[in-house]
Amino acid sequence: MTNLDLVEANALFILKEDAKLILKFLKDRDLISSHLKIDNTDTELIVPLEFKIDLNIIQLKSHLMRDIKQSKHKFRIKKLVMKSISDILREVIPIKLLKFQPTAYDQIGSIAIIDLKNEIIEYKYNIGNAIMKLHPGTKSVFRKSKAVSGITRLRGLELIAGVLNYETVHREYGLNIFVNLEKIYFSPRLSTEHRRIAEMVGPNEIVLDMFGAAAPFGLHITQLQTAIVYTLDINENATKIISKSLELNKRLKGEIVIHTGDAKNIVEKYLEQGLSFDRIIMNHPSNALKYLKAADKVLKKNGIIHMYSFIPMVNHDKLCKRVIMQELKDYQIFDIHKVRQYSPDEYHTCITIKKL
Repeated sequence: MTNLDLVEANALFILKEDAKLILKFLKDRDLISSHLKIDNTDTELIVPLEFKIDLNIIQLKSHLMRDIKQSKHKFRIKKLVMKSISDILREVIPIKLLKFQPTAYDQIGSIAIIDLKNEIIEYKYNIGNAIMKLHPGTKSVFRKSKAVSGITRLRGLELIAGVLNYETVHREYGLNIFVNLEKIYFSPRLSTEHRRIAEMVGPNEIVLDMFGAAAPFGLHITQLQTAIVYTLDINENATKIISKSLELNKRLKGEIVIHTGDAKNIVEKYLEQGLSFDRIIMNHPSNALKYLKAADKVLKKNGIIHMYSFIPMVNHDKLCKRVIMQELKDYQIFDIHKVRQYSPDEYHTCITIKKL
């Protein structure tokens, strides 16, 4: 092989032991070059990138992603190039409209969900069929027809290819998570966050997930620890859906207790029973603040709250502190974690606080 067979590109150098997690992170965001081969040394994978990445913004350097370097590297070109979503959509959308094409979509088990701009809605069925050809395991393709809304956080979906079926089993870190996208909230984009929180939980902790939905946090935690997770949701479908996931995951170390109803009302019942918690998860970014004082009532001293909110990028950390201090006293900001960019000017943020 000569230098003529090589192409120089931006590259990430990652330890092989961290490769599975980091590759998933990169693939989910279409950051890996589709026409260059991944290279390796005895200890590292060298991953070709579509463009140079700002490691601080996308937060690749977490505690699970150590020793990541970024520089130029010469890669071999793939002889058989697998088509990406962008490649295949070029075949079904007129050239003048390609600037409106989506660059990614969500894959939840056998279901794909894509967000289409109004300018290309008339090509929705072509796009749906193209996705099914790209991933033969996909049985249904939906487009987002309405934004997530309401207390149950359900999204409007329109079938654009395949069979009309909202039920599937989503795989996440070895877990089988049963979901019905017509009846319960679930986001595959939070898989890394589910794991990040689960790895903080210690043995025998009692955890409250105030907005549990399909219970991904609870499933991750009980997969790793002998903890008890009380998962709440106002959606009455949660009990049946979570129960199916429990049937699919027989080897959990911990226990999940399911309660449905408004979290404030359930917390009052816990108070009457003398039940308190070591850790509380509040992943309802548009609504969690309203429940922060209720969470405080059942949190043990030195307990931890992971509260999620949409926080503007400008003065981000200062605003995070202000949000908490306006609601609670005698708490310490333990960590501020940018989960993902939610909008052009906001982060989906996890603010972790400790009760003094």
